[in-house]
Amino acid sequence: FFNYGRNYWAMPLDAANRQLGNEQDDRNYYYAPEIQNGQLVIVPDSAHTLNGLPKSTDPTTLVVSNFGGPNFSSSTGEGIVPGTKSEYEDEYVLGIEREVKAGLVAKARYIDRRLGRIIEDIGSQSPEASTISGNYTGGIANPGPGTDIAVNEDEITYTPAQFAAANPNAGQTGWTYAAPVPGCTKTNDTYFSAGGIWTNGENQPIGGACFLNLAAMDAGPGDGKPDGFAKPVRRYQALELEFDKRYSNHWLAVMSYRFAKLFGNYEGAYRNDNGQSDPGISSLFDFTSGQLGLLGDQFKPGFLSTDRRNVGSLFLSYTVGADSPFIHGAKGLTVGMGVRGQSGVPLSRLGDHPAYLNQGEVPIGGRGAGGRTPSTAQLDMKGEYAIPLHESKVLKLSMDAFNVTNSQFITGKVQYLQQPALSYPVEGSAPTLNVDYGRPTSFQGPFYARASIRFEF
Repeated sequence: FFNYGRNYWAMPLDAANRQLGNEQDDRNYYYAPEIQNGQLVIVPDSAHTLNGLPKSTDPTTLVVSNFGGPNFSSSTGEGIVPGTKSEYEDEYVLGIEREVKAGLVAKARYIDRRLGRIIEDIGSQSPEASTISGNYTGGIANPGPGTDIAVNEDEITYTPAQFAAANPNAGQTGWTYAAPVPGCTKTNDTYFSAGGIWTNGENQPIGGACFLNLAAMDAGPGDGKPDGFAKPVRRYQALELEFDKRYSNHWLAVMSYRFAKLFGNYEGAYRNDNGQSDPGISSLFDFTSGQLGLLGDQFKPGFLSTDRRNVGSLFLSYTVGADSPFIHGAKGLTVGMGVRGQSGVPLSRLGDHPAYLNQGEVPIGGRGAGGRTPSTAQLDMKGEYAIPLHESKVLKLSMDAFNVTNSQFITGKVQYLQQPALSYPVEGSAPTLNVDYGRPTSFQGPFYARASIRFEF
């Protein structure tokens, strides 16, 4: 058999709530708690507000610090870029099913799913330009290599060595700025807007950028040139094999194996790398690539976070009958077992976002550069005994046991290379490297069991 389908995405209302409206976020309020019935209770009113009041005194300098003020921010209220169409994915399925003999069916399927178009909110600025550009154009669109919504940035870059050679006394009293490369000025150089030489997700200095069309860049409409967005890619390919022994002679069995791969640069409505659940308005396409490489390998296709190459399972069940040899005295007893094994998923080396400062945004060295989680296996067992009480009434006693061997395989690890950034990642103020990188975050669930009594009538 063969099947082809084009599946269109029903976009959730998250984008309408956050972007088409004008989401208001009020944060960083501090309140003095009250003790009520032995518990701390927050009362959010003016009488308990601590913002602006003294917070602590430095024991050395005796300087008194205050609680900061609240923060008020709102979304840009972006609209939908004209011409935007629905997101869709094409699926191809080729398979065969054959009854080898009575009650035994063999199946084989090849599945190919290809992302055709996505919906995401986009922005005209590169990360480095966002620190210096006075223009911005954005909206909800179908980003891709041909997207053109604004005037492109005429960007030139320089290395740390070039800047140091031209400015050996940078930052010192009496320093006079000199262009590290032709075209740079104090007005268009990100050294001043960002606060120094940019660093990457490993806190290694990578340089800076200057913009030759500062007044016009990033303003709409488009200039007839692609803005620099990558092609969104997500392709799933799988070969599935299955053998079904239908229930007969008191037993049944189902055995399956799947070899698959999930490749691309776009996970979909939910981002596993940074845990963002903003379908259609994630941070992935908020910035163009730029020339400085601050987004690392974010747009480079690789094996995505849920890529799992091998999955195999076996399920067996046997019900004791009156004609079962040796054990017919246990008529009505059903026993079963399930075994499942699977290979691990990719681990990445993720740096902080250079503009948003969030963790887990920028893959360093490509997706999956951190290896994979270990393969896992689990054995589950079940027993059920049916006691007939009447022609139409049965009492069933059952026991289910999960992870019988109490396997404790690691299922997740820390993938963030840096602690959350507090300012633009430049030399002297780059975020602290994360000492927990590579440590386990989750394990396979431990052994547990449950028993039940069910009366059927």
